[in-house]
Amino acid sequence: MKIFAACSMAILVFFSGYMPSQADTEYQQVIGIIHMDSEVSGGDNTLEMLAAVARNADAGLAIITDHDTQKATYGMWPLRNILRVSHSRASIRQYGISKYLDEIAEIDRDMEDFVYIPGIEAVPYYCWTRNPLDNVLSLQNIHRHVLIMGLEEPEQIKKLPSIEAGYPSRVTRESLLGALWVIPLLIAFFLYKPQKQSYSHYDSWFTSLISRPSNLIALPMMIVSVVFLFNNFPFKKPVVDQYRSDAGAKPFQEVIDYVNREGGLLFWAHPESSYQQHLGSEQGNPLVSLLLKMIFKDGFEIRTDPYYKLLNETHDYTGFAIFWEGYTYVGNPGGLWDSLLLQFCRGTRERPVWAIAELDMEEGTDPEAASEVQTVFLVTEKTKEAYLDALRKGRIYCFTNNLTRDVTIRDYSVYADGKRAVSGELIGYAKDANLTLDLEFTGKDLNLEVFVVSDGGILSRKRISASGTMIFPLPEPEDEMGYVRVAIYQNDSMRIATNPIFFLK
Repeated sequence: MKIFAACSMAILVFFSGYMPSQADTEYQQVIGIIHMDSEVSGGDNTLEMLAAVARNADAGLAIITDHDTQKATYGMWPLRNILRVSHSRASIRQYGISKYLDEIAEIDRDMEDFVYIPGIEAVPYYCWTRNPLDNVLSLQNIHRHVLIMGLEEPEQIKKLPSIEAGYPSRVTRESLLGALWVIPLLIAFFLYKPQKQSYSHYDSWFTSLISRPSNLIALPMMIVSVVFLFNNFPFKKPVVDQYRSDAGAKPFQEVIDYVNREGGLLFWAHPESSYQQHLGSEQGNPLVSLLLKMIFKDGFEIRTDPYYKLLNETHDYTGFAIFWEGYTYVGNPGGLWDSLLLQFCRGTRERPVWAIAELDMEEGTDPEAASEVQTVFLVTEKTKEAYLDALRKGRIYCFTNNLTRDVTIRDYSVYADGKRAVSGELIGYAKDANLTLDLEFTGKDLNLEVFVVSDGGILSRKRISASGTMIFPLPEPEDEMGYVRVAIYQNDSMRIATNPIFFLK
């Protein structure tokens, strides 16, 4: 058993990025805001203004996450790569990747006691479908988003996989069929009969052409063959495109793998949200409007259904946003998050899944609005590297409903055999193992209910209305590894969520 525990700890530290308990480490708490959209990608405020808004909301850091791209392209079959029409909005790629990163770095340098971190709200995938009943074209799943942090080189962002930036391509039987147009091209060259002698100025080129019937076949065949060869070149098929049925987890796993190779962090954004809109064909530019009417008639539908199931179908991402739109099906006790954590404890998932709180602020400058959803970071120093490390290792608490102003988690630790582990850490289980939760209130009557979740089930629940310390004995895990986490509710809605602490038998 001891050998298994030692091996498990070494393997888990290597793959997961989280650490065994650091008993002597004292962490300070810093409020942070994650997911703000500037005018770079359609928000109302400048990058500089959003930094000021975050600071006015008592935050010590903010992670700005503008969209990498907001472009959707439809190509008409069979010449999808030539006959194309696009609809786009402001994005980092349009603004300039280097310009975006440089401006954030400059703002960060100019602000004291505040850290401004660049991030991306990536739009990896969308697909087109057509309803056979009413022939209406629909743009599906373009609002399945992920938040990416830790990529700060322009080339890293430029190569981030998406439908618009491109996915890896490979030679397939289907793609090689596109090269068969060389056959009619060769036949056309064989059929074509060039003029053997100069004709008088009374004869037109067209008269000379039609005097040879084979040329009437050869020249159109040449033109068509060249057009199709150009459309199909380089005779490779991307692993993901927008014209096949829903690709499911595949495009997102491509992005996850890329971000991991580049040393970044990736969190699923608003996984329980949905989106629906009708976009008309009138777009201002007469030519664009004409093309849209030819393809889409009265416009097209934009639709994204909740996509939280993709959290179970992908792997090796850093985590997900529990607030605003990730706690009903994912974050509630016994929900999908607990299933993912149990997979990790049982060895069927290599990395734990952490929760963050995302604000998703696009407009306004009110500090109250910016305080609505905040993430508390546990760090030893107030640097960008320390904050990214806390995200990577799960040393974060999630707050909503402005509760960072009313509630402080003074201690959230597992104690066992004289040792201590905090959020995101690992500790050896002992018979005296307990979870200690120490909450401080500002004096306001909040009437909260604490749920202690262990190994997917509710271990304990308790109503509280004043500051105090609670101690919950922990049972020995059924598997070789177990975990505990806390969810705090107000008026039957989750308002505070901690990340898990793990313990080995």
